[in-house]
Amino acid sequence: MPCSFLTATWTTSAASHPLADRLRAPIFVHELDRRILTNFEERVVVASKALEAFLVQAGVKPELRTTLREMYLFAKTFIRSVPQVEVMEEGDFLFDTIRVIHTPGHCPGQVCLLVDDVLLAGDHVLARTTPHLAPEKITAYTGLGHYLESLDKIAALQDVRLVLGGHEAPIEDVSARVEAIRRSHRRKLERFLELCREPRTVAELSMAHYGRREGYDILLAIEEAGAHVEYLYQRGYLAIANLDEVEHSPHPVLRYRRL
Repeated sequence: MPCSFLTATWTTSAASHPLADRLRAPIFVHELDRRILTNFEERVVVASKALEAFLVQAGVKPELRTTLREMYLFAKTFIRSVPQVEVMEEGDFLFDTIRVIHTPGHCPGQVCLLVDDVLLAGDHVLARTTPHLAPEKITAYTGLGHYLESLDKIAALQDVRLVLGGHEAPIEDVSARVEAIRRSHRRKLERFLELCREPRTVAELSMAHYGRREGYDILLAIEEAGAHVEYLYQRGYLAIANLDEVEHSPHPVLRYRRL
């Protein structure tokens, strides 16, 4: 689901959807998540194919790939498209009051909303956990690179008194929390670099770093490992160790080594 906020006001909406009908409210979404709401069925097909290709390259075994794909698709069968939404963009002021700050990373259209000195942060900044990240090869505008850039944008805000995340406790010192999240990702990057002293697949790196997981957490761990490996590879810290295999195989498994 998109991470942009669903904004409720007591006005009439043209969108025919249970949420909009019940609240009589317009639904706002960032433009990068608009198609997820207005053409959700297409999104599921395209994203599931991208996920399957990622899992193949990550070295996930066929039987586990099938299980993970089924888990990924299950809840999405209960969701349908919204025929009409209102689009918000970076720098907009909703109702002349709420400032829109585009913070991609956790999802393409993630936004934070600044209301006076209170930041509604969604899942971008949380008090205890770091938001889940997935590789951009599955969905554009996600990934660690975009997420860290978005953290910088929040850290640069002036006079934010309180941050309210989508869940977990309120945050009173956003600068300290942002720095703690940065440190967490730096530690993960260092750990993955160390693990890649020997050639490893993303699936092997996920197991080595996060340990054995169960259920949907297996997919989350593999995606998280993939996001950090992608970040390191894009910046030249890693190389493909099995290049000959990649060159001659139509569906290669990628093994990464530290440079």
